[in-house]
Amino acid sequence: MAEHQLILDKLDGKKSGFTRKDEHPDFPLRGIVACGDCGKPMTGGWTTKPNSRYAYYRCQTKGCPFSGKSVPRKKIEEDMCDLLERVTPSKQLLKVAEAMIGDVIEVQEAETLQAARSASKEMEKLEASISALVDRIATTSNANLIEAYERRLIELEGQKPFLAERIAVLKTREGQRSESIELAMGLLANPCDIYKKGNHKVKRLVAKLTFEGPVEYSKDGGYRTPKLSLPFKALSEKSAPLCEMVPPHGLEPRTY
Repeated sequence: MAEHQLILDKLDGKKSGFTRKDEHPDFPLRGIVACGDCGKPMTGGWTTKPNSRYAYYRCQTKGCPFSGKSVPRKKIEEDMCDLLERVTPSKQLLKVAEAMIGDVIEVQEAETLQAARSASKEMEKLEASISALVDRIATTSNANLIEAYERRLIELEGQKPFLAERIAVLKTREGQRSESIELAMGLLANPCDIYKKGNHKVKRLVAKLTFEGPVEYSKDGGYRTPKLSLPFKALSEKSAPLCEMVPPHGLEPRTY
């Protein structure tokens, strides 16, 4: 669940301790938006004019027809929100996806709960074995037996940290999958809203989770058709694989 925690941390605005050079609060799409002519990532910057400052995105690739020409930051970032709205899956597809994913999550949660119970029982048995060995050592005067018991005791004690860590991980996972699905479905249903309300890190995160690779932008035509990330691609109207998997009357059997 490391990826899930990373997403939560980024949405909460927590710092990772490492900042990419193309990340800047004033230009959240720097490095994400690419030039529509050469395909290279565009940069962002400020131009100072009398009594004002002008923010822009620009291609700096030598030899590119668009090199040195700028696009207002407001234009590119507003167009990004429009693009996110266009790629948002339909409510029908979202409902189908949520129902199907919910069934999978329910099974996984049950498996996690069973694994946690088994690990806890294993720990109880381990503790009982250790206690029994301690009692034997206390009541035995044979030096050879004591030495053998102590070796076995060291082995069992060495197993405890690994088993305890496994139990802790399983308990942490309980309920996390549902939280992950809620987060994912929220992004799938409202990428533009999350983008508009978020800080620059959230804006970058939304773009990276929605699109596969840089998104090309043309000064004349705006954003070109982007490559969608797998979740958005699977729920797009063009592919719509879920509609083929689910009959028009839904998942429940028909009643006549």
